[in-house]
Amino acid sequence: LEYWLPVLLALAWALFGSPARAAGQVIRGTLVEQEFGTPIEGAAILLLDADDTQVAWTLTDAAGRFFFNLDAGGRYILRADRIGHASTTSEGLDIAVGETLVYRMEARLEPIQLSELKVEGTARSCRIRPEEGVATARVWEETRKALEAAARTSERGVYQFVLRRFDRTMDDRGQTVLSETSRVDRRFRRRPFRSLEASKLIEEGFVQPDGDGLFYYAPDADVLLSDVFLDTHCFRLREGKDEYEGLLGLEFEPTRNRDVSEISGTLWIDPSNAELQRLEYRYEKLGFSVGRAPVGGTLIFAGLPNGTWFVREWSIRMPILGRPESRITRLLPRLPRTTSPPTVVGINEEGALVLRVQDSSGNVVVDSEGGTITGVVLNNALKPVGGATVHVAGTNQTENTQDDGLFRLGLLGDGTYELVVNHPDLASLGYTGARTPVQATAGQFRSVRLYLPDRWRVLDEGCGDRDPDEGGIVAGWIEHAETGQAVQGASVQVTWTEWEFKGGQRVNERRTSVEMTSREDGFFIVCGAPVDTAISVDVQAVGMSPGHETMRLAREGDLARPIVKMRPMDDGP
Repeated sequence: LEYWLPVLLALAWALFGSPARAAGQVIRGTLVEQEFGTPIEGAAILLLDADDTQVAWTLTDAAGRFFFNLDAGGRYILRADRIGHASTTSEGLDIAVGETLVYRMEARLEPIQLSELKVEGTARSCRIRPEEGVATARVWEETRKALEAAARTSERGVYQFVLRRFDRTMDDRGQTVLSETSRVDRRFRRRPFRSLEASKLIEEGFVQPDGDGLFYYAPDADVLLSDVFLDTHCFRLREGKDEYEGLLGLEFEPTRNRDVSEISGTLWIDPSNAELQRLEYRYEKLGFSVGRAPVGGTLIFAGLPNGTWFVREWSIRMPILGRPESRITRLLPRLPRTTSPPTVVGINEEGALVLRVQDSSGNVVVDSEGGTITGVVLNNALKPVGGATVHVAGTNQTENTQDDGLFRLGLLGDGTYELVVNHPDLASLGYTGARTPVQATAGQFRSVRLYLPDRWRVLDEGCGDRDPDEGGIVAGWIEHAETGQAVQGASVQVTWTEWEFKGGQRVNERRTSVEMTSREDGFFIVCGAPVDTAISVDVQAVGMSPGHETMRLAREGDLARPIVKMRPMDDGP
């Protein structure tokens, strides 16, 4: 037994894991704005260990929530990264084995001012891994956030993509299309765009032999973020001109000691919000001259409000090589031919456009045929509201929120729409919903936060000078008995009789009558109605027979919802 005991313990350890792993350590957190407490969606939360090494990465949801399941206890630090904003770092968090830590993280509203950066003075210097504080480093830091989100999005298989692929042949200037084929790839893919492993590209080059030809590789987010790429390329700032007017460029080029095929290019950033727009790159050190031929590629990035990023569109332009005959050789074909270096005689361009994006649940997130609006409904306490309705005014589109308050509306044409948010509990009190204008654009994604007032705020506005906290509430609608349409402007009288008792006897009678006019939707409301007393609702309207309903409230705070039907008055002979 003494001999086998260590063996059995080792086997148990291997089968069931260490106590720390078995118990499970969890961080549940919420990221909010420091000043107002508003939840922040789409921020990257990095989990760092005591050595400042990244352990895990996740995104906050629409309610600002995030979650980490840790392999071991210890000391950790949280860092919140938002594109266009300064990062926020927590204090050291000590987590014991088996502990669940709930943490509220507050982020300062501190926008990154890239539009104020001056390109002068940096145009001549190309820096490898620019030090913190330098203008180039500030731009790279914001670019890194978007690239890391794109890399993580692909890595985790958050979305599936439908693509339109194309392959065209163009003239040597890349201006005239000579032939083109295209097809829609309806197979859903986890990654719309993926490159070769970074270390292999840096070691063997971005253009590599492939049978009798060459294979041209484009960099993806993983490559651009890799240490091997950053160690072999330097960066400088560039001011956008012409079609890039108003953008800020982060140029990169290979270091001089590179002896394999390479790329140089520009990452274009919108300085107003620090969002990455596109990458333009060009192949270098190919071993032959391409002149001014547009040999390279383009990657266009798309960022969704939930913090995920992906390559929405890309193309790779590759040279078609030939050895054109000189004019003298064509005129005198008997002269001996000389071998001349290959030149670019055309351009072969391949690429793809993302037509549709679906999440892991099958919901369409982005569709090129229409715009998509998504968001969350919050209450006054900034908590998600389930069971709310979000309606696109003027359309038949309505979505109900789940417990997390989220909603999604799709296939909207270009234009500004009004979103109307309501909840059955508030609608029963006559609340017509808050309206929020939102711009929709085909193929693009918009995210909004919608807010609902609490019940008492709605009552305060509807009850007038009567106290909603006393007695009960009568809230009803006046309808046409035959058509069901609302009767607007009807005269509504709500009455009841209360008695004063002395010695068990009724001694004083007090009759209360509240008068009002029905709203455009036929609604009326009376607050402070008595409990356990007959309440009458009498309605009159021009051209209609009088309507009447009687009800009784059982307890304080009860709500009666009468629907008074009115019929057209019979004129008779």
